[in-house]
Amino acid sequence: MSSLTVARYGDERPLTDPEIISIIDHLYIGGNETTTFALTSALWILLREPGLYEQVLDDRSLVEPFVEEALRLESPTQGLYRRDARDTELAGVALPAGSMVHIRYAAANRDPAMFPHPDRVDLQRTNTRRHMAFSLGEHHCPGEGLSRLEQRMALTSVLDRLAGLRLADSNDFAHEPGFVLRALTRLDIEWDQPSPALG
Repeated sequence: MSSLTVARYGDERPLTDPEIISIIDHLYIGGNETTTFALTSALWILLREPGLYEQVLDDRSLVEPFVEEALRLESPTQGLYRRDARDTELAGVALPAGSMVHIRYAAANRDPAMFPHPDRVDLQRTNTRRHMAFSLGEHHCPGEGLSRLEQRMALTSVLDRLAGLRLADSNDFAHEPGFVLRALTRLDIEWDQPSPALG
């Protein structure tokens, strides 16, 4: 935050207070909330799909492709608004310059032309990192590398430390209402005991 108070926009001017507040707000949401949502959804997927937990537990090299498949299936950011820069047409619909559009990353992530059997977890999928969970191009998430690392480390730690993971009967799997973000309101899990190696 201290760096933002002395940062300059180009070589022209210092950042305004609203700009600094906006950057901090985006860092908080992107650096905390979305990764928390992604981890929760990943655990839900891991424990709801028959045999998937055991498969990843037995072969930790599958943690990385599993994280990518979870991001593809349950992107914490479902899409973002953009303004159309010029007159264009999309699927036969005219979009005049200045139109507000909502780019649905979640829909792209389940496009069968890109991802065969898009509703399935496929840990052998060769193009799984082509998902849109972090967007692409100049608007991609600058924290994507950190988020991926945090998710791999967190899931590996859970697998190492908690035996017999399972979904609790108390779950209703309700999601927070909203159009942009996707998050379970809560996820209750149970386990047998800590790993004996951890005492």
